[in-house]
Amino acid sequence: MVRQGLFSRVRACTHAILGERAARACTHAPYNFSSLLLLLVALLALVSVALGQPSQPLPWTERFQGPGLDPAWQTHVSAAIESIPEERFQQRLDETAAFWKSLLAKGMRVHVPEPRVNDAYRAWLAYNFLNVDKRGNLYEPHDGGGGFYEAIFGYSAALYCHALDLAGYPDEARTYLDSLLALVTPEGRFEVNFGLPDGGTLLFAAGEHYRLGGDAAWLRRAAPTLVKMCRWIAVERTKALAGQPADSPVRGLIKGKPYCDEAEHACSYLTDCYFVLGMSVFLDGVDHARSGEGTILAFVDPPARIPPEAIALRLRHPRGDSIRSVRVDGRPSTDFTADTVTLRGLTARAAIEVRYRP
Repeated sequence: MVRQGLFSRVRACTHAILGERAARACTHAPYNFSSLLLLLVALLALVSVALGQPSQPLPWTERFQGPGLDPAWQTHVSAAIESIPEERFQQRLDETAAFWKSLLAKGMRVHVPEPRVNDAYRAWLAYNFLNVDKRGNLYEPHDGGGGFYEAIFGYSAALYCHALDLAGYPDEARTYLDSLLALVTPEGRFEVNFGLPDGGTLLFAAGEHYRLGGDAAWLRRAAPTLVKMCRWIAVERTKALAGQPADSPVRGLIKGKPYCDEAEHACSYLTDCYFVLGMSVFLDGVDHARSGEGTILAFVDPPARIPPEAIALRLRHPRGDSIRSVRVDGRPSTDFTADTVTLRGLTARAAIEVRYRP
């Protein structure tokens, strides 16, 4: 049995943050209780350091037996905990509870007839926030629970950012997206422990972050890295096409590690579907952001077999504004009407920048 003094404080922390039902639940869930116990140890150690005062060992520092605790951890935990005055513990508990209550009260609310579902959603939010470490200026959304899976898995981390956006935590999603973008290589490759799908998934999460929150300032700041990722995908696909027969069933698919537990490099539909989805969502976001600023950017690939003499590109502004100026691959063009740009003699991909006037 765990000593009553320890248990009552763990239960007090749980009750203060998640409520009475969650506090009762910790007695029936070994994993949850062990997690809360270790969190309390960290909290008490932090308070002891913050106070900077000598303290005496608690009377219950003898070995104890808690559900799911390794004997070596029992000894380590017992030796690590030092006593603090009850009023200071209560002060720190109140501060911690206020922080978590404020954090868990943000965003989407779940209210269903089954109270356990409501509590579980808030508990899962807390578990996920606890599962993000900070090293220097880098936030690390981990793939699993504390004590294992201590690496970032790019695919899972990107989807976690998207889940935060859906749940109404755009600030946290933006912070974690910035950390993931810091891991993109100078060439534009993003592959962190999971596999090749990581890059497309991050592009998708970034595009969805703009679509759901309209954070144009962030999109402008992140765009150079995201564009670099798109270019890396385009270059790799060109390389893949060069080495594949015209009748290959995987023609155009990029070969690489499809999954962290799959050592062999292979073509994977999951990888390339995420590449297409990610680039599409991101570039849709760029188009939308530019349209709000009076600019639309488009890329045109002419037919490869028989390039037409001219291509008419209709680019209607969402508000119905008329085209004011056009640049093709950075050079001014006057071949346009109120909503249509005409491209003549095009034999390769061209970047079209269109500016509008009210």
